[in-house]
Amino acid sequence: MGGPVCLVKLPEVQLDKLAQLVEGAYAEYDYYVIGWGDGILEFSIYPPKQENSEENTLLTCKEHFGFVPAQVVDIGANCNSATDHIAVGQFALSILKRFGGIVEFCGAIVPSSPWKINHDIGSMDLVDWSLLEEPFRKMVEKMPGKIVGIPYLNASGRRWVSHIADAAFLEAWLKHPQFHMIK
Repeated sequence: MGGPVCLVKLPEVQLDKLAQLVEGAYAEYDYYVIGWGDGILEFSIYPPKQENSEENTLLTCKEHFGFVPAQVVDIGANCNSATDHIAVGQFALSILKRFGGIVEFCGAIVPSSPWKINHDIGSMDLVDWSLLEEPFRKMVEKMPGKIVGIPYLNASGRRWVSHIADAAFLEAWLKHPQFHMIK
């Protein structure tokens, strides 16, 4: 996909109820295409993967949000306009409000000023999260809800995070002037 993505991780299996939510969507197996706002979204529904890379996410979800995900909704848009970012975020929020759970952003929410630094460097793979952690904390400290960074080493061996958050944070993030989903 060429646009924004996220994973909505649910505390209970909701396949039948999710199917009702997307009535009228094009469906092939567990893959759906739906119009949302001004955008067209793609999403898949499946159980969480039990891989080593996923283990840290599952443990973090249990520790910080009180549940181990039972089902995952993978949401994405093929284009990268502001409308596509909003559509992905709003669709994820609608699922979270109806079924509970968390959103996994599939990367780090990076404040705008470090992006200017990134532009000069050329790649976020060359930046360690420790350089961006303070500007990130300042950006989100007064926002409602909870957001947690899951640490990992990026392709260059530097420390990076992938953020997961609850519905209250996502709702506030959708209204934030620096709002974007991860591409």
